[in-house]
Amino acid sequence: MLVWTGDITPHNIYEYSLEEVKTYTEHFSNWMKDAFPHMKLYPVQGNHDFGIANSQSFHPKDPMIPFTLEQWAYWLDEAAQKEFSRQGYYSMPL
Repeated sequence: MLVWTGDITPHNIYEYSLEEVKTYTEHFSNWMKDAFPHMKLYPVQGNHDFGIANSQSFHPKDPMIPFTLEQWAYWLDEAAQKEFSRQGYYSMPL
């Protein structure tokens, strides 16, 4: 089992764009899939893994939530995907 604790985006929070955050998220998600194809993985967003660092918004919904869910669907069961889509977090049995 692996726990991915997030914060894959560089911490120069005033110098990157939403597209860069998406690029890092996609690249690292693909790397984890390739590196650990049979490992149970529990990914978590860090505070720099949003459109605006330190800010996960639901009104309006942060664009990183659906994008991240698309990247993480490989690891999350259906209930966890629904929960993450609504709340930005999930729970799943170990």
